[in-house]
Order: sequence, then structure tokens, then C-alpha cells
Amino acid sequence: MKVVTIRDIGICPVKSMGTVKLDEAYLTPGGILGDRQFAVAALNPNGSGEYESITRREKPHLAIFNVTKIDNATLQLSYPGHGEMSISIESTPTDGPIVCHYQHKSIGFDCGDQVSKWLTTILEPYKGAELRLFQFVHPHTTVKEDYSGNCSPAGFLDRHPITIAGIQSLDALNDYLGGLSLPRATMEQFAPSLTVADFEPFEEHTIALLLGDQFRLRLDEPIKRCAYINVKVDTGENLGAKGPLKHLKNGHPKGDVIFGECASVITTGQTIKITPGLQLSVEYKSDKDE
Repeated sequence: MKVVTIRDIGICPVKSMGTVKLDEAYLTPGGILGDRQFAVAALNPNGSGEYESITRREKPHLAIFNVTKIDNATLQLSYPGHGEMSISIESTPTDGPIVCHYQHKSIGFDCGDQVSKWLTTILEPYKGAELRLFQFVHPHTTVKEDYSGNCSPAGFLDRHPITIAGIQSLDALNDYLGGLSLPRATMEQFAPSLTVADFEPFEEHTIALLLGDQFRLRLDEPIKRCAYINVKVDTGENLGAKGPLKHLKNGHPKGDVIFGECASVITTGQTIKITPGLQLSVEYKSDKDE
């Protein structure tokens, strides 16, 4: 059986802000602890009273916010020229408004006016509305029903608990972009939870399961990409036509705008420690069909 290796583990404590690389992480049925626990959002102008999440697509400079500290009590953010902002993490927050990320909805806890003013000053309002930071604690199911007969709920606002991408896939994409004299893409532009070595280019799309000693990662579907991946994480610049999005379809053997895989976590319910260097066995979709 083929074996592959986790090269990097990354979380985005605040959705669309900078990735924090971890020397160790804790895997649960709902994903990696601390991942996408917060999101920036603005009041939807449709009068519903709901908020809509803001990502790098709408505000590219979210990419250059750094998470300088996160523990059980404090989230600390920084932005060049605007100093740092500390936010208390609530262990038992009160219910707040609904925050929407496409078709997914969750109850968010509003982190307050001080961080709202700071974010809005830096990034400017969205559709005339101030930006606010929300924390997500109450669980909700994020995976489509057709993928999740017994999916555990998660405390973040997104579609899948885990995303996975292969280093060799990025190398192949960059070979294609280099042939067009376009900028190389970085893995941070795609922001996977797990970066995996020892795949062939784009081989992750043929895999059904990655098997650890106490868990399985079920690869559910390729990740359809959007303008998010055109944002340079060091400058917040949107590369537009020079970014990878326009060229991903032609540079991908499947001829589609996909990169990496969405995955679900299957465990016996416990929290499992994982580290870079951990090896996982591969079960292919073709093996399951036999």
C-alpha cells in the first residue's frame, strides 16, 4: 500500500487571514482545533438582519493580517502600520446574529466595537456596512448530506472540516505557469489544512481515503477555486489575469478549475494529535470499486 507524508499543517484562526503553521495539531471529527474559529462579516443590505462573511475575494488585504497569538483565552491580530489588536476568546458566548458563508449559516458571537472599528478603518466598509469579527462556538453541520451519513458537526463556518493539497500538484501547476512567464503560485494562496508530499501531480483526486492509526480522512470532492487564489499573501495584491485562477483549467489534467480536495474526518470521536512527518496509507477510489 502506498504511503504519503504530511509535510505541513496549517490553520486559519480567522477565515481568509494569514495561515498559522503548526508543529502539532489536534484532529477532531469536526476538523483541526482552532481552524476557522473566527470570520469577518458585514451586515447584509437585504434587510434580513443576517451577516455575510467577507473573504479575500471581497477584501484581498485580509491576506496580510497575521495571527500573532492564539490560545484558549486570547486571539491577537496584527496588520502592517496599524499595530496589534487583542480579542478575548469566549468559552461560553451568548447567541448572536446569523452569519452566512454561501449556503452555510451559523450563529456568531460578535467580538465587539473596538475590533470592528480597527478592521473597518484598515479595510474600509463593505457595501456601506462596517466590518465585524465573529467567533463561532455552536456546532453546525457543514458537509453536504450526500457525503455525510454520520458527519459530526463542527464549530466553524465553511463547507468541509479539512482541505488537502499535494506538493507535487503545486510544482506541476508552477511548471505550467512558468511556461507562460507568469508568477509562481504559493501553497499559502490555496491555504490547505494539510500539505502532503509523495503524491504524483494531482493524484489526490484519485484517492478515496488517507489512513492513520486512529483516524481516516475521506476525500470527498475536488475544491472548485475562485479569485481567492489570485491574492498574494505577502502584499494582498490581486494578480487578476496574471494569477493562477485564469490558467488553472488549462494547467490541470482534468481540465477544470480545481486544486486540492475537500475531506471529512472519520474517528472514533476522540481528539488525535498529528504532526508534520506523519505518514498515511493510501486507499484509491479504484480499490473501493473492485
